[in-house]
Amino acid sequence: MLYIKNSGERSEAELRARLERLLDEVFPDIVYSIQEDSEATMLGCPWIPDEEEGGTLKRRSKLTSKREEELRRMIEEQLKQMDVAFSAALLKLIDEKGMSDAECYKRANVDRRLFSKIRSNEGYHAKKTTVLAFAIALELNLEETEALLEKAGYTLSGSRKLDVIVQFFITEGFYNIHVINEILYEHDLPLLGSATNE
Repeated sequence: MLYIKNSGERSEAELRARLERLLDEVFPDIVYSIQEDSEATMLGCPWIPDEEEGGTLKRRSKLTSKREEELRRMIEEQLKQMDVAFSAALLKLIDEKGMSDAECYKRANVDRRLFSKIRSNEGYHAKKTTVLAFAIALELNLEETEALLEKAGYTLSGSRKLDVIVQFFITEGFYNIHVINEILYEHDLPLLGSATNE
């Protein structure tokens, strides 16, 4: 355990400087600052300071400027490779299915204001029941539904009753949202579309 002690032979500043040089040699990826304090830390762990002198060894994480720049560059590269957002994916599907926007949001039991929010805000985070409502409106198969859900950060789960019911209807090729909502209501589950109060 390292303690900072004042010495009559060497000045405190000299000891601090020598200690910091030593730590920098032994632990090049960590910055240590030596301070007078009643609370002490050694290598990131608490330690009891010298009772007489009360010296403190404080540790803080260090990212060299080169490493920090490298991490920032890597993050920017990852962000450039982000997948298409839910909003863009939905609008593309509507075009591919040959539907008008109005036809799609009406079939999804979604009002015009909510659809407008989704259309105008690329980063809009829709509720899962809204995403499923559009999957029903667009008559997506199971694979397409899962892909659309993924764009919004969701997945179908075999342990959630709502997911199991919706998945059943999609697998059966049954896309009447009002009938599906009746079944969900009977099971005391959230409804698809505007009833979700998004």
